[in-house]
Amino acid sequence: MSFESYDNPIYINVMHGNGIASIILGFLGMYLIATKTPKIFGSYKYFLFNISFWAFIFDFYMTFVYTPRLLFPALVMCPTGLLKTKNNNSVAYAAFWLFLTFYGCSSIAVLSAFFYRYATLKRKLDVFLSWKCLFFVGILHITYEAPTIILHVFSMLDRDAIDKAVLTQWPNIAPYYTDISCSASHLEVSSFTLLFMISLIVAFAIGAPAVIFLAYNSFSILNEQKSVMSEKTYRMHRQLLITLIFQLLVPTITLFAPYSIVTAFIIAGAEDFGWLSQTSIILGSLHSTLNTFMMLYFILPYRQAVLKILKLEAWLAEKPTLVHSVTIPSNK
Repeated sequence: MSFESYDNPIYINVMHGNGIASIILGFLGMYLIATKTPKIFGSYKYFLFNISFWAFIFDFYMTFVYTPRLLFPALVMCPTGLLKTKNNNSVAYAAFWLFLTFYGCSSIAVLSAFFYRYATLKRKLDVFLSWKCLFFVGILHITYEAPTIILHVFSMLDRDAIDKAVLTQWPNIAPYYTDISCSASHLEVSSFTLLFMISLIVAFAIGAPAVIFLAYNSFSILNEQKSVMSEKTYRMHRQLLITLIFQLLVPTITLFAPYSIVTAFIIAGAEDFGWLSQTSIILGSLHSTLNTFMMLYFILPYRQAVLKILKLEAWLAEKPTLVHSVTIPSNK
């Protein structure tokens, strides 16, 4: 088992490039939501902003602050960004827990937006927007990964035994493991490690099926209510759901799927998949960038604002345009 590929400078350069893109497009996305969102979106505007905010925080953290060196199949991640240290594994563990926390915030941000659409169709939006419910959703953002973090804490208590087990099983890891502070655990050292891995893959993977369930039920309710809605209202709700589903594709492709696959590979005992683990982290750091592109594609006022900023007004449609199936006149 060779670990040389994990120290590839191309990986770091790509991560930093993704970080620069996330800063530019992340702030652009938040600016557009804050200033160019149509009034018809109502309070849904804030849930869109929540998705963009946490996507940006996650990407910036992963690309510049954490920038993890992955040493899989060893359960080792070492910060090489701003949190890089030597002889201070506590910082490395805290950096890993922050990674999980920000991942959880991004996941709940997407889920809460779907709950908003679902509550709207169920005519329970007043309940969902109550302070009690919003407080619960806010707490869930930062506690979603708490069970996984707690299990990880128990799995890493005997660091000396972990170091011995890691270096014994993978002697070639030494140059990349001992020169920097790292978070680490080992399946043979603590029974909590396997529980931690199972919790990790569940937390990574559960977001997609949860949203699929909400999307399916939302479309079912929408079709049931079609007869009592105006055509305009029906088309608006339908387009909002379709837009949100495509926004879901971004974290599914960049976060849910690749992280789940890599974790499953580790549990299965696979080796020599450095390219896959590094690719998963690189894809994850594109969340904010792709989310902004998705909004620009689906939400016309955002696209119009960007074209005006770029002095490309000629690209704007000459005829009346649609904003989530609500007709407004084009601005020339």
